[in-house]
Amino acid sequence: ILTKYSYIDRMMQVQCIILTMAIIGGTSGHWSYTGDTGPANWPDQCTQGQSQSPIDIVTSEAKQVGKNKALYFWHYGSQLKGSVVNNGHSMQFNPGKPSKLILTGGTLDKGEKYRLEQLHFHWGSNANQGSEHTMDGIQYALEMHLVHMNTKYIKNDTEALLNDDGLAVVSV
Repeated sequence: ILTKYSYIDRMMQVQCIILTMAIIGGTSGHWSYTGDTGPANWPDQCTQGQSQSPIDIVTSEAKQVGKNKALYFWHYGSQLKGSVVNNGHSMQFNPGKPSKLILTGGTLDKGEKYRLEQLHFHWGSNANQGSEHTMDGIQYALEMHLVHMNTKYIKNDTEALLNDDGLAVVSV
């Protein structure tokens, strides 16, 4: 029998939680799930930088980073108010400001705190598509991104987008 916490730990071990430290060096272009801006063309649209989405995680080639460096999700069990919007690509939840939900630890720089700014989903029309990222070439029905901003950039969103340590995205 899995407890709530052992279940979470196990899910992390068996490919259900993917940590993607999104290093975003600018603004994103237009994209879609079909046509000229669909998944087949995403690699052409995302050619700048070394940490671009989408990625295929090949588990046989994956290397563990940050061994024994747990991520800490501060206040994630607390009640949260905010708004839900259609951002043109997905359903997005924006927590009320200031969000108390903080991400620390893992491979993030020591002492840096990242505040949850929004979460959004990627999904498809059936169980074989929808996720932005793939594992061993397999796309899943749903993927959630928890987008966190480094608290040192909270007063300047543009500054966060222009710096390698500006955003941390946890993908589930």
